[in-house]
Amino acid sequence: MNIELKDINQETTTRTVLVVEDIPSQYLLLATILQRNHYNVLRAANGMEAVNMVKDQPVHIVLMDIEMPVMNGFTATREIRKFNFQIPIIAITASIFSSYEENAYSCGCNEFLTKPINLKSLITTVEKWSLKFVV
Repeated sequence: MNIELKDINQETTTRTVLVVEDIPSQYLLLATILQRNHYNVLRAANGMEAVNMVKDQPVHIVLMDIEMPVMNGFTATREIRKFNFQIPIIAITASIFSSYEENAYSCGCNEFLTKPINLKSLITTVEKWSLKFVV
């Protein structure tokens, strides 16, 4: 479920999370969890969409899948960091390669989570980072 810009208000404590995920079922799982915890949720299906949405819409935190078509999460994070150093970006991947975590931090991610997602860890991590950035 996407929300419109007019629904986001800086005076509210509701935070907007951009979920960058190309697999619809993975997005729906994350969106459902976040919405049940009172977050507004936006979706980008690839890294290029994510970069444009962070430029154009007020977003408080980004959940960034790594393996996606068009532009992967590492490249998208580097692009976002060119114009926004503050927004928290949490990398999410199903990869078993240990280099992914190192690469995620080196390109500018603030946190790293692996799939399958532990629901409690997801909410704890989002809560930790979502209040650190004001749109």
